Amino acid sequence: MKTIKGLYKLKYILLFITILFLFYPALSNFYTHDDFFQFRISDAHSLKDFILFFDPIHAPEGWGFYRPLTTQVLYFLVRNLFNFDPLAAHSLALAMFLLVCYLVYKLLLQFTNDKKRSYIGLFLYATSASHFTHLYSIANQELGHAIFFLISVITFINYMICAEKKYILFSLLAFVGALMSKELAVTLPVILVIVYVFIRLQKKVKLDLKELIRLVSPFYALLAIYGYLHVFHYGLIGGDSYVWSFSASTALNSLVWYALWSVNIPKMLLDFIGPGLNINPKLMLYWSDHITPIFILFSGFCVITFSMIIITLKRKSRQDLILFLFSITWFVLLLLPVIFLQWHKFWEYLTLPLIGIILILSQLMIKTQEYLKSKKFLFASKVLPLILLVVFVIQSKLTLNLAWQTEWTTAGARTARRVYDHFNDLYPDKNIPPVSIVFYDTPEDIDLPWKPSEQLKVILSDNNFFEVFYEGKIIAVYSYTSDVLENENVIMLPARKFLGY
Repeated sequence: MKTIKGLYKLKYILLFITILFLFYPALSNFYTHDDFFQFRISDAHSLKDFILFFDPIHAPEGWGFYRPLTTQVLYFLVRNLFNFDPLAAHSLALAMFLLVCYLVYKLLLQFTNDKKRSYIGLFLYATSASHFTHLYSIANQELGHAIFFLISVITFINYMICAEKKYILFSLLAFVGALMSKELAVTLPVILVIVYVFIRLQKKVKLDLKELIRLVSPFYALLAIYGYLHVFHYGLIGGDSYVWSFSASTALNSLVWYALWSVNIPKMLLDFIGPGLNINPKLMLYWSDHITPIFILFSGFCVITFSMIIITLKRKSRQDLILFLFSITWFVLLLLPVIFLQWHKFWEYLTLPLIGIILILSQLMIKTQEYLKSKKFLFASKVLPLILLVVFVIQSKLTLNLAWQTEWTTAGARTARRVYDHFNDLYPDKNIPPVSIVFYDTPEDIDLPWKPSEQLKVILSDNNFFEVFYEGKIIAVYSYTSDVLENENVIMLPARKFLGY
């Protein structure tokens, strides 16, 4: 019992150690895919160039997103302050993630008014495997978006409680920052309304509906201006993966996957489990060593969770029902912009919706503890949270290990690093003459569904990689055959050499 109390006193140190245990490999991850394009559009040589990052009318060539804070400004800093150092870039991402975790804790405290429940929720949030992309890539924009979004919600609640005008001003400014970070911030005005309803039902504030309308009107006005500029001037998001299907089945499928990812089910299962729960046999053929222990732990997690649900339902209160309904609404509304996308499903979209899931889990744990205490099972009431958290962390670590091997974020980074090291060895003094590089496919690649040259072209973002690191002195060509002859201005390289084949 004393050991458990001692661990609780060290809770924040233990949490930080656990985060490092789970995510430390991310600090050495290289850049890949969109990173090189975003480095290119973030190159500013004057104050005017920097200010143009925020131009809401004209998008950079080939870019359909208005994300100046989390794209151009962030990549500008990595380029100019850190000299492209991946360790520094990912350390910055880790610092942003820790700030998000702090803000999540403050928000949970506002929702529950319970430090213990808020800490349990924070631990579950911070150790979720769904943060893989947040820390292994700086190209997701989610961390910056989450920081501004959470600040806006927290300060809005502060205003509702104490009515100090500075808080509503901070909330509005944070909303602007969120809109400049990612398009998903458009959900914030709606979230403020449901937060008001939740806080009002908890009888924490007496703000009437008329006052609420007055408070949220500036948020909706900003949203209208942002929507007009984005749709009619900046442009709409495009791409092969943005295929919309406005059907209940698509939405339900998306919500189920996002809910499973919230509790550390590997993202790659999406590629192996089809309609009707049909499992591709290749899953166990190639990945059984990883999947089997994950499934065993997940089964244990489900048994414990369902037991807690049964106990909580037996002792349910009005406040429990309000919290569960609010948590589910929070989860669905924040995913609403992406749940109708058939193929565009990613872990990083859970940054904010995940709060709804961990609110439910932490409430179930506290209610079960209270039940066990009432039945005089004092030791079990102390140990239960520890067991569940340990199971959660181990499953998260196993899922992260699998993701490191299978996700494009890391696989692409390893390939890009090989290319980077090859050309640094080839031109150690950076005295590079104008040269063309042909990455070609060999006869061994003819029957492959996705040729190595095609993969390399995507990973290096075509010529963006060479424009960023070699100032465009190297021109890359991705050829399906080796029909280009090597000469003094052309270097032939088999693409498979860099893919680890």
